[in-house]
Amino acid sequence: ETIALAKDCVGIVAGVESLNSTVIDALPQLKCISRVGVGMDSVDIPYAESKGIKVLNTPDGPTRAVAEFTLGLTLSLLRKIPNAHLDLKNKIWKKQTGSLLLGKKVGVLGLGRIGKMVAESFRALGNPVCGFDPFPNIEWAKQKDVEIIGFDELLSTCDILTIHVPGNKDGSSILGKDQLALLKRECFVINVSRGGVID
Repeated sequence: ETIALAKDCVGIVAGVESLNSTVIDALPQLKCISRVGVGMDSVDIPYAESKGIKVLNTPDGPTRAVAEFTLGLTLSLLRKIPNAHLDLKNKIWKKQTGSLLLGKKVGVLGLGRIGKMVAESFRALGNPVCGFDPFPNIEWAKQKDVEIIGFDELLSTCDILTIHVPGNKDGSSILGKDQLALLKRECFVINVSRGGVID
């Protein structure tokens, strides 16, 4: 589909469609790939660059939208909004009792642009927030009152876990059986990164 649509194009404003060597070879006019967002795993960057194609992305573009989406998903789960909506669509009047966000400890896995904005948003709502990142910005964390803790501690202490990581390069999961076993039984997991991050 990408080849058919872009066969005469000089530039592509890309989403998540595959732009691998086969696709790139079929687009002889292509000079530039600009990815809307930050994730570049669908683009064979070394191959594109070897063909003289400039590869760009927009790392700040989706930050606020994804952070707000994370908040929306969290509130939807806590307040059981999808459950109530589905019941009403099926003409079932059943009171759904959710739980409050108040007092819940939010764990943020990955403190890049999006993770930081998510952490700041939950802090603004009064929630205690902890985070893990392999390269944390300690000064930012102090300023925003976000506790930086270890990976296992993050998993075992949070009531809500939000995930904002690019994933492993080999596609293996970051949260497997052992990591999931560390979560509290009632913990909510909001994964807005790649699906394969969780086994």
